[in-house]
Amino acid sequence: MRAMKEELSALEKHKTWTLTDLPTRKQAIGLKWVFKAKMDAHGQVNRYKARIVAKGYVQE
Repeated sequence: MRAMKEELSALEKHKTWTLTDLPTRKQAIGLKWVFKAKMDAHGQVNRYKARIVAKGYVQE
């Protein structure tokens, strides 16, 4: 959950994410969360990263 919050905070900080009203008869492109565990030199989990990506393949 912390990784997800960090990702959303970064998107807002860099002004690449804004919530807007969806126009009539339009459908939003879906989103997908991608997670990755970052390891240290000993193979132990150092931290988790999360990225949010658009499902652009469903775009018409």
